[in-house]
Amino acid sequence: DGQGGTAADSKQRHWHDTWQVTEMAAQSDLVLHRVEPFHSASFPHYINVGYRSCEKSFHSENAIVHVFKKQDPPHILLEDHCECFSVDDMKEDMIFEFLDRHMRNPFSNTLSPSTYIYNTLIEKLGPNFNTHEAIINYYCERTNAESKPSVHDTINVFNKLKEETVNIGTTVVRVTMRNKPVHLKDFSEAPVRCQMLIFGVESTSVFYEYLYHMITKFQTGWLLNVLEIEDEEWKSKIIVSSLEPEMFQGFSVVETLILPNGTMCHIIHIDLLAQGLFQLDDWRSLWGGKVDTSNSGHPTFHPRSLFPKEYAFDLGLSVPLHLKDQFEDRLFLMLWLLAGDMIVNTEHLSSYFPTDRELVCYCYRITYASHNNPLHRKRVIHIHENIIAKLISKSLQVNIT
Repeated sequence: DGQGGTAADSKQRHWHDTWQVTEMAAQSDLVLHRVEPFHSASFPHYINVGYRSCEKSFHSENAIVHVFKKQDPPHILLEDHCECFSVDDMKEDMIFEFLDRHMRNPFSNTLSPSTYIYNTLIEKLGPNFNTHEAIINYYCERTNAESKPSVHDTINVFNKLKEETVNIGTTVVRVTMRNKPVHLKDFSEAPVRCQMLIFGVESTSVFYEYLYHMITKFQTGWLLNVLEIEDEEWKSKIIVSSLEPEMFQGFSVVETLILPNGTMCHIIHIDLLAQGLFQLDDWRSLWGGKVDTSNSGHPTFHPRSLFPKEYAFDLGLSVPLHLKDQFEDRLFLMLWLLAGDMIVNTEHLSSYFPTDRELVCYCYRITYASHNNPLHRKRVIHIHENIIAKLISKSLQVNIT
């Protein structure tokens, strides 16, 4: 009857009219790991009992069982040392400090969707290529509005392989491209891309057929189209689209470019492919969970935490006018540094200029959720008020209102 308060319940109730099982479990550092049907035949002596001093008993027909798992609470960057940065020292490259401390490389998780997609492709393509086993972590020097790395960054990866005396001819390499978000306020875009780069192959036909086979194995009604590009550097892209475009937003899964030395490079966006095939709404899902192929070989993604609840709280700040111009970028940079893997959205609610003071007052709404760690309302309030707000106040020299 929807008492659990999760999306797994057949009947949906208002949150306050449920047992709020994920909220209650999180207070004991438990996350909802899976939901299973209740098999009454396995418990022949099970008897329904009354509740709330009533003779009415719980039903067991079509009932479900919520299974929880112990998980570590979230760790907030800088929390232990209460460090703060000087306003004068803050710069956008500090986003890489978040990546270094918080970033869980999906490729390093052998059961992650990204690793599954990569291994599946390599199983078919490996005999035709030299496979570079090491994962290259690369910090993009340039940021663009698309997921693809710049030609400049791709050349740097190419040169790095040459320095490692890798035979570049028909070579496959895994790369995590770490980049600054185009818009710091946009927490929906991952600051890292998991990609497979194939150097030295002229035609896309060598992997097109298997990509198509893999995609149609997951989803019916999806199309794979090759689009030629009239550009000196970028040659073509392979786009995943749907017969029902209103139900699915297409994306580029492969992009092909020609390096200045004439070498052809195909960039396969492993993370975008994994998110699309496993229908993951949030890039943070790639950092936890695992792919299970025990069910007749059909891959199924099991997230570390099911149905994570979102918590939104407002943050009021009064900013001296002389700090106003760069304040917003510095604010969002701090949010990335402190909790970029836990903040899913920010919204600017209002601005106000007091007539009697040299200040501007802002109000932002910050939305928190975690796909990996247990969160409950009291914990999020502590993080929001006692860690994030205080460190922002110290570092940016502003007052919390």
